[in-house]
Amino acid sequence: MNKLLTKLLKASLLTFFLIICFDAFPTTYYFSSTFGDDSRSNSQAQNQNTPWRSIQKLNSIFNSLQPGDNIMFRSGDTFHGTLVISKSGAAGAPISFGSYGSGEKPVLTGFEVVKNWVSLGGNVYEAYMPEVSSTVATVVIDDVLQAMGRYPNEDAGNSGYLTINSSSWGTISSSGLQAPTSMTGGEIVIRKNNWIIDRHAIDWHGGSYISYNAGGSSYSPRIGYGFFIQNHPATLDKHGEWYYNKGTKKMMIYFQGDPSRANIKVSTLDRVINTHSGASHVQFNNLSIEGSNENLINVDKSSNLTIENCQLEYVGKFAINAVMSRNLNVSNSQITNALNGGINLGWDNRTTVVRNNTFRKIFLKPGMGQNSDSQGNGIFMSENTSDALVEFNEFFESGSNAVYFNGNNITVKNNFIDTFCLVKDDGGGIYTFAGYANTSFYNRKVTNNIIVNGIGAPDGTKGFGSNDFPYVEGIYLDLFSNGVDIDQNTIANVKSKGIFVNNGRNVSINNNKIFNAGYSIFIARDHLNNLTRNITIKNNEFLNKDSNQLHMYVRSKDNTLGQIGTFDSNVYSRPVKEGGTFRLETPGKNGMIDLQSWKDTYWIDRSS
Repeated sequence: MNKLLTKLLKASLLTFFLIICFDAFPTTYYFSSTFGDDSRSNSQAQNQNTPWRSIQKLNSIFNSLQPGDNIMFRSGDTFHGTLVISKSGAAGAPISFGSYGSGEKPVLTGFEVVKNWVSLGGNVYEAYMPEVSSTVATVVIDDVLQAMGRYPNEDAGNSGYLTINSSSWGTISSSGLQAPTSMTGGEIVIRKNNWIIDRHAIDWHGGSYISYNAGGSSYSPRIGYGFFIQNHPATLDKHGEWYYNKGTKKMMIYFQGDPSRANIKVSTLDRVINTHSGASHVQFNNLSIEGSNENLINVDKSSNLTIENCQLEYVGKFAINAVMSRNLNVSNSQITNALNGGINLGWDNRTTVVRNNTFRKIFLKPGMGQNSDSQGNGIFMSENTSDALVEFNEFFESGSNAVYFNGNNITVKNNFIDTFCLVKDDGGGIYTFAGYANTSFYNRKVTNNIIVNGIGAPDGTKGFGSNDFPYVEGIYLDLFSNGVDIDQNTIANVKSKGIFVNNGRNVSINNNKIFNAGYSIFIARDHLNNLTRNITIKNNEFLNKDSNQLHMYVRSKDNTLGQIGTFDSNVYSRPVKEGGTFRLETPGKNGMIDLQSWKDTYWIDRSS
């Protein structure tokens, strides 16, 4: 009996061991939109020669995936649908998504190619699109992202902005408004200030007056600023302009030629990848992900999510939107053609790494982004973000800020930023803001970045002064910013300020090189109850190119400039017209002084 029990026990242990071993080995499933068949069995789908076909099949078996499993998409194939991440991997055994075979990256897409166009006359065509999930934001013609139709067109004077002559809450008027028909039911896009472009549904339009739904933003229009009208069929008068009626689910397009012969792609999905239930330990590698009307990849309460060597393109809102995430890692990837933003680190994200990526063409189409503050950035980090590292990235053609950071333990280093604030301004290549909440932050480092070509976007705005530079800065520490070290950065060709400290405190600006900026350094002290203090500016090199550029502009409501902080060992150079490169705007002095007067009057910069 004992021998029998012993044999049974050994057999049970062996069976248990085999089950554990079997489950411990990861399974790889293959997908091909060209050769796949969703009716195949699980075992067949583990063979490259007999793959499954669709995202819908993948979603149906997702809950059966185990830590360490691999999902492989065939290179060169395209897969339409929203991939729902509903299961987690484990530490050291993530669920991985990648590619197999040779050729271009496999494409996960929200696009449908539209061919069923019907002519309405006058180069306007219409197509019925019942497959659109909610509304349309992203339309591509021959790989070029298109904006909605608008009045006036962007190539009109003042970049297509009409000027506001009068306004009240929910109403504006303009003598320049001469629309071809009533624009009731369309959308008004208002440049409410330099950093806000808001969109509102038009309730009524007649002559020079528009009444609109003012919800969705706390900002009011300003007289002298601009607006235009979009999202109305009467705006269609330029090749590629489009309008979508979500009530009838019909798309209209102005097209010179036969649109059925063109490659016109319209996004039918809000999201292409969506995490559910706090899914964690998931990896994406060597994929092209494109064509969302909202967030391309939505990360909700997830941890240990890795996106590597991927192409993220044609985005309605954010390429990656993360809320309450932990250990998000984005590396060696390209983020291009995003209508509103690249990476958005919203509420309470921690331990994020964004490394060695390229951001290009972010927020370049006015009226296609989102309302209110903090929109249009290459990367945005909320005040609840902490422990983020942004390094070795490249940013080209940013409509607003390339990098906008808040939070604690933030490092932005070794990045290259070229051409920014093209659509809205009062921003910078690198920007941060505390505001009237006056939150105290700590351990924020901006180090060894190269920032060039701050352009500014004055059209549709009204300057405060006739000789003002466009409101664009290389590094911008906006209202009450604090706890920032700015070290070893190179800033060049910025229309306004190389570095702007707007009523900040506890800031060090050391070992930087600033060339060809309207003002190398600008310091504002406008709030007597929260004076600018503990600013260190040492060992910097400032080189002006033109005689109208200044090394230093200090604006203060009191005369205690010597108490701002420590200035020393800086090099101030302007080959043309050396004198008068410091501008003071204080109760005691309003005008230019030279370096020696700056030293003698305020006893600062003694070794400069």
